[in-house]
Amino acid sequence: MKFVLNRLSPAIWLTFLLLFLFTACVEERLKGGATPQDINPPMPPDYFWGLVYDDSIEIHWEMGTVQESRFNSDIAGALIVRGKEQEPQAVPYFGQRYHIGDQLGYGQVIFSGPGDTATDSDVQVGVTYYYEIFAYDDVLNYADSKLFEATPGSLIEPRLSHVQILMPNQTVFIAGGIGGHGPLNSGEIFYPQQQAFSRLTTTLNESRFGFSATLLQDGRILLAGGYEEGFTKTLDSAEIFDPSDKTFTQIKSKMNFGRAMHSATLLDDGRVFFAGGISDANVLSSCEMFDPMLEEFVLTEKSLAHPRYSHSANLIDANLEEVVLIAGGLDGFESLSSAQLFHPTSLIFTDGFGVEGAEISMIKGRASHTASLLSSGQVLLAGGYIGSMDIGDVTETAEIYDPELGGFLQSSPMYSARSGHSSIVLDDGTVLIVAGISHNFEILNQMERFDPIANQFNAAGSLKFARTVLGASLLPDGTVLITGGNTSSDIFSPLAVSAAEIYDPIVSSSIVVGAK
Repeated sequence: MKFVLNRLSPAIWLTFLLLFLFTACVEERLKGGATPQDINPPMPPDYFWGLVYDDSIEIHWEMGTVQESRFNSDIAGALIVRGKEQEPQAVPYFGQRYHIGDQLGYGQVIFSGPGDTATDSDVQVGVTYYYEIFAYDDVLNYADSKLFEATPGSLIEPRLSHVQILMPNQTVFIAGGIGGHGPLNSGEIFYPQQQAFSRLTTTLNESRFGFSATLLQDGRILLAGGYEEGFTKTLDSAEIFDPSDKTFTQIKSKMNFGRAMHSATLLDDGRVFFAGGISDANVLSSCEMFDPMLEEFVLTEKSLAHPRYSHSANLIDANLEEVVLIAGGLDGFESLSSAQLFHPTSLIFTDGFGVEGAEISMIKGRASHTASLLSSGQVLLAGGYIGSMDIGDVTETAEIYDPELGGFLQSSPMYSARSGHSSIVLDDGTVLIVAGISHNFEILNQMERFDPIANQFNAAGSLKFARTVLGASLLPDGTVLITGGNTSSDIFSPLAVSAAEIYDPIVSSSIVVGAK
């Protein structure tokens, strides 16, 4: 039977209302004014996160305004259980009080009582700890739990959907993303020689995720757009990180549209080309340029043939001209099987043969894929999501754009279907495919490498941590720094990773940063 609530009769609506009032007010209906037993467990904390240092983990939580509800009027405190190298999977019993040192599930109680912060100093560098929190009330009803992961010696703040860039001074800039208390405005620097992360004392002017980061020709980094909170408000602001004094400066000029999940491409003349993205609920076909000398955004007269987001953009050479290949993405309904070339000199869009306004047909429509510029000048598009917003799947297919042919060529498939992964072109010209998410929301730790000469993907070992929407950078010594990401297969409860890994392509294995 299917109920359509807006077609119910007034009598049935009244029945629903009385039933709600009757069942929702059990405590108030006891005779004689007796105080009822509280049968409602409290709500979980709104936020639960930590700052990770070499010798301690600083744990924070926020009960939030939801605690003012009747479920939390008598909230008494929080119980925190720690698991070493595995999740505690604790199940505290109603009415039972737990003390520090008690075993619970696969973990040990490290905090019990009122407050909103705690410090765990009994930690080892390179070891991963999982912290599970339960709010509880006066009669020891325990809430559902929340979880975060921390690895001393790795990222100071767990994060996913962040940005990561190797800077000219050979250190790695990491900023923004989503953490245990929502979108982040924090950043940190990785020092390869010391194998250490250092938290920036300055912060972004706005919390951001789903934004772009572009290394400018003068060594500064342009951070633009993204989401501020949830997926409903996109930002039209931008700011610049200056590595010389480690400061973030807001740009006075605004983007012409708020943009998230757009592309940003550094051009040879120093300008940055922004294409597509999503603006609040609207998918964009518009594009704009940022001039770093004037620090101004200017809308281009021409637009993409199709609005798109979660697409790829690569600066390539085609017929001795610098152009930007924009491929795939979502139009709000389905993955796109089209691409276009943007010409920065003439500010027009063409297909691979120079026909203005025309598009290039891809072999597969795909979004959230990777696009890697090969030494041959070709571009490898690998994996991603194929289909509509309602019906689709992650793909193992790959294809190559050939500028000389002006079209796409079939590539051999990947070992594993994946989306939300990263790709890095290694020093030997092969392409490393990093982690991601596969069928049935399975988070991957498997790696593979694409050999352009053999047109073949080969297995390349595994990471210690499965992760998607992660950060990856090629370091000066040829190894790859992999940070953060989401390691939870529950789409409603993402779990940001603090563990960072250094992957060595020579031996096809990784070590956790900080591990001895």
